[in-house]
Amino acid sequence: MKRAALLVGVSFACTACGACKDKQAPAKQQEPTVQHEERPRPPDRPSLELTDVTGPGLVPAVGLGPKVTFSKTEIKVDDQTIANVGPDGWIDASRAQALTRVLEGKANSDAPVAIVLDATIPYHRVGQLLDTLKRAGFRNLGLLTGGGSQMIPIELPDSQEIQGAGLRPVVSLERTQVSLWSASGQEGTKARPKLTFALAQGNFAPLTRALAEIVQRRWPDGKRSDADKTIIIQAEGSQPAQKLMQLLAAVRADGGLELFPNIFLAGGV
Repeated sequence: MKRAALLVGVSFACTACGACKDKQAPAKQQEPTVQHEERPRPPDRPSLELTDVTGPGLVPAVGLGPKVTFSKTEIKVDDQTIANVGPDGWIDASRAQALTRVLEGKANSDAPVAIVLDATIPYHRVGQLLDTLKRAGFRNLGLLTGGGSQMIPIELPDSQEIQGAGLRPVVSLERTQVSLWSASGQEGTKARPKLTFALAQGNFAPLTRALAEIVQRRWPDGKRSDADKTIIIQAEGSQPAQKLMQLLAAVRADGGLELFPNIFLAGGV
């Protein structure tokens, strides 16, 4: 009797398992499909964003020689592409040499070389371009702004020229702070500047007023040497060309008063 009961138990278990296999699982309900709206892709930034500067420090862009354009993607002379700008924002030495060779073929006078800078190009890249031109003998430049009808003229003197006589005011631009001092020590020093202020949205008005006060106090008759019309500009390497151009315009003039039109661009702060 015990053996028969065991067989019956096993048989029941098998039958129950078979019933489980035959039973179908309930169908899964499909979740409604959610339509995700594709966000519009932001437009690509133009390869050339022009600097936009106004003020009395600008002069008409006339009598210029060939034009160099430094954009995000290429360097051109007039309408001729000389080199593509690499991911690091610059071109190699061989391409830099190609730039100066083309300029030498086009420059047939002492007319300033016109420079168009993309507004976002950092100062250390601008410095590399200007150093390339300086080494090739192109030291008289005109930095164009806006549509190109106005410019900021600059010259690129040798280092020993800037270490000579004169007041030699220095403007240091660091991130969001501006300092005014003098290499001669007569109008503040680097350790104790004559003026320091926080830069708000490219407003260099305090600097212009301070320079105007120096000019009117030191040369009330308006007579001064070229050495005393020179100013040294130092900028932190990541400062964009737009801010650099605003700074250059701010130190050249205050209304009809000439401030320091002879600009020397020094290395980064």
